[in-house]
Amino acid sequence: MQTNTKKTFSIFWTHAKRYWISGLTVVVAVILGSVLNVLPPLFYKQFFDTIVAAQVPGEHASELVRIIGYIFLLHSGAWVCWRIATFTASYFQVRVMVALSNTSFAYVHKHSFSFFQNNFVGSLVKRVNRFTFAYEAITDSLYWDILPMLVQTIGITIVLWFQNAILGAIVCVWIVLFVCINYAFTSYKLRYDIRQSALDSKTTGILADTVTNQGNIKLFTGYEREKKYYETAIEEMQKLRMFRWNMENVFEAVQVAFMIALEFGIFYLAIGFWEKGLISVGAFVLIQAYMLRIF
Repeated sequence: MQTNTKKTFSIFWTHAKRYWISGLTVVVAVILGSVLNVLPPLFYKQFFDTIVAAQVPGEHASELVRIIGYIFLLHSGAWVCWRIATFTASYFQVRVMVALSNTSFAYVHKHSFSFFQNNFVGSLVKRVNRFTFAYEAITDSLYWDILPMLVQTIGITIVLWFQNAILGAIVCVWIVLFVCINYAFTSYKLRYDIRQSALDSKTTGILADTVTNQGNIKLFTGYEREKKYYETAIEEMQKLRMFRWNMENVFEAVQVAFMIALEFGIFYLAIGFWEKGLISVGAFVLIQAYMLRIF
């Protein structure tokens, strides 16, 4: 399995590096957009600290306007970066997927005559399409999930660390623990995902084969046999699908419990730090904004 995974990523990389400029543009734009998304809560903190410091209504109004002006510029910059990323990613992914489809087509048709006799046509089509769209799924996860989360969590940890080292350390430890648990779960679940894909290809192949040979099935009274065969395959796939979904539900429940614990714990500590004068009221706004981004 590890060998096949390495080969798959090697093929993806071979095709993707032909369009390395657009791919790199997406990465840079996502990083810049993620960094800019981390900065506005700092100004929101300053905004509320300025309001709290005012002795009379309307005091420091010009300062507040200046702060929201900075926030507007940061959000505008992030908007530009994300638009560059999304439009460039569309071009990049489409071009690579076209190249992968052409490569898959050529590779399949170079097989022997016996290969096509021993494999369902529907299964082969399903595998080729899954291989191509797997690249889209992987790059989507990288561009829109993993990379932004990595940049923002690093930025959030650094900001909170300078606000209060203990709060920053707690968030850092929590993120490391959270990532490790996610990795362990994903690795454990992978075997079932692979089995699900194989069963999906099998059922698709059975259906495609029966549709292709529906004349022979009717002539030679094979309907009941094929129907039973298909029902058995579908039932096996549905049982595995139910197991996977329930596994994901349990893991989601654990994730949410971890998130609740972090939010409660960090606010509880923040109250104590505020009571001692170690953080300002605006820090609570900063913490909440960052908690929403982490979750």
